[in-house]
Amino acid sequence: MSESIGIAHFSGTGNTRLVSGLLAEALRDRGAEVEELAIEDVLNLRGHWDTTGYKRIGIGWPVHAFDAPRIVYEFLHRLPPGEGKPVFTFRSAGDPFWNGGPTEPTRRALAQRGYRVFREDLFVMPPNVLIACPNTVARQLYLKAEQRVEAIASAILADADAERDAITNSPLFRRVVARIFAKSESLGARLAGRWWHVTADCTLCNRCVDECPPGNIFRDLNRLTFGWDCLLCMRCVYLCPEQAIKPPLWLSFMVLKEGYDPASILDDANDSADDQVPIPSSFGYRDRLLRYLNEPDFSLTDTVGGSLVDKGERDP
Repeated sequence: MSESIGIAHFSGTGNTRLVSGLLAEALRDRGAEVEELAIEDVLNLRGHWDTTGYKRIGIGWPVHAFDAPRIVYEFLHRLPPGEGKPVFTFRSAGDPFWNGGPTEPTRRALAQRGYRVFREDLFVMPPNVLIACPNTVARQLYLKAEQRVEAIASAILADADAERDAITNSPLFRRVVARIFAKSESLGARLAGRWWHVTADCTLCNRCVDECPPGNIFRDLNRLTFGWDCLLCMRCVYLCPEQAIKPPLWLSFMVLKEGYDPASILDDANDSADDQVPIPSSFGYRDRLLRYLNEPDFSLTDTVGGSLVDKGERDP
């Protein structure tokens, strides 16, 4: 009998959605029935995700300041009682530093709703802010994700009730620092998001209004306005066909001038890129990225004496 799995994800500019799709495909190849949905679709309908029909569920999100975005927590708090249902989580980040941040907060939120996290995975994907990733490097990251989901899918289906859960535990100081960053980022997103604006190039196509996950963009006759609920997910700025959406001046350094579109990156990248990717030395996380790409069976956790420990301390 096939196993039913539900996967919910939030994806600002497409990386987490791609990972979710890869996982779903790998699980289907192994005989599972998989349903995918976007977290914002559930929230926008003001409903609950009915998880009763799944044997286990997966939840994915992009890392924002070492934590899950605010919208993910809103979703977790709306989940129906889990009654011990097993959950696997996956995150996408532009840098493997600190393993993407502590997972205790999301694990705790799920436990409060009655769910048991049995597996956590981090996928390093091309960053969509600050530093543009060369297409050859970006393609290697996507290929790495394709390789990793095969083993992860098998592990998910093997036994969610195994004694040794594939989860990470972070040192206290890391949890404290990450919490400060996450709270600051969430507040900063709300404040800064109010000052996004559109240029005269805007054609009022309404794409940003329709696609904004928290519904933070409004059309008022012949102009667009921005509210106080921005996530800084960057979806609107990169989706705009006219590149008419601009951040406040003090955030302009975050936006990639060439835009960000994972699909075009995959289409344009060199298919014959060498395994030893020439990553520019200017990349501050070059060594961590090379390690992630070059380890044949990359894992952020080691099994030691029946428990799992964090490998983040080895990061330079």
